[in-house]
Amino acid sequence: MGNLKKAINRFMSLFFYCSGFYYILKFINRKKIRVLMYHGVDERQTDFILDDPTLVISTKNFEEQIKYLSKSYNIISTHDLVAHIKNKISFPLNSVVITFDDGLKNNFINAFPILQKYNVKATIFLTTDYIDTLKINWSNKFYYFINKIGLNEFVEEFEREFPAYPNLIEKIGHKNLTENMNFILKYKIDENIREKFIQRLYDKFGIKINKEEIKHLYLSWKEIKKMADAGISFGSHTSTHPVLSLLDYEKAEKEIIDSKKNIEVKLDKKIHLFAYPYGNKDSFNSNIKKILAGYNFLCAVSTIEGFNNLNSDLYELKRISIVDEPFYYFKLRIEGLEGFIEKIQHKAYRYFKRRRY
Repeated sequence: MGNLKKAINRFMSLFFYCSGFYYILKFINRKKIRVLMYHGVDERQTDFILDDPTLVISTKNFEEQIKYLSKSYNIISTHDLVAHIKNKISFPLNSVVITFDDGLKNNFINAFPILQKYNVKATIFLTTDYIDTLKINWSNKFYYFINKIGLNEFVEEFEREFPAYPNLIEKIGHKNLTENMNFILKYKIDENIREKFIQRLYDKFGIKINKEEIKHLYLSWKEIKKMADAGISFGSHTSTHPVLSLLDYEKAEKEIIDSKKNIEVKLDKKIHLFAYPYGNKDSFNSNIKKILAGYNFLCAVSTIEGFNNLNSDLYELKRISIVDEPFYYFKLRIEGLEGFIEKIQHKAYRYFKRRRY
């Protein structure tokens, strides 16, 4: 069913693009601000695969996108975005902000030279505990296990360890079993129990992670400093990338502030920008926003899809996730076509449902 829906969406996207509807959307959205969310820029997938492999886009596609944006849009910085909203000053028409989450090394190797080539501003949000260390988070370990051993083996061990959860796997409702497992590990299992469980799996199956692989996963402070000196801005993405809303106030505060202070010390400048780990509506709340405001963060970006305007909440800015898809789809995606298609599908569903009864 998921593949059918995806195929229908792609067909409708191609139809709207060929019909020229893209230009109508661009005109309609000209006064809104698009905040684009990138993750990895690379030709190859790593064994520490991200939540969605399509979030790693090829260097060729990235350059094509940046070249297009630099010619057809007004690229502004995240600080500029904040200033416009705070002061209620209209955005330049067709404005775009470019952001990266997590601080992956390929941002320096592949994305940075392209950003410099086209003189484009960008913000990178850093998960600081993984910089210049041999640490990786539970999500990296989860995907590494699946790639090396297999998903079925992971599920079997999980069901043996947590006999109350197998029924829940079927009820989550994500596209596939991997997403269901990721969701349960993320939101339903205590972080300490989760870490011990994954470590037991590594010990049982004799998994040893190559240290060189870890070294090439995240940025180094040397690389970050070089990019900062060249005009790339940086923000906090916490220390260890937890779901902040699941932590008590003190732990959430520590995750945010330790990361902020670490970046400020390394770069010798104040840090005022923040990105919520995972970033959906369930991953943060009013208490997290209060912490950010209390420590002088100017804004926080989410992963909630959509545009921003002068009335947007600075601590709940929407973004558009960029995936490794054909260029025509990128052009449509940054104009919100997916949301438009979903509205059409929803209205069609309601219409035929009424006709049926």
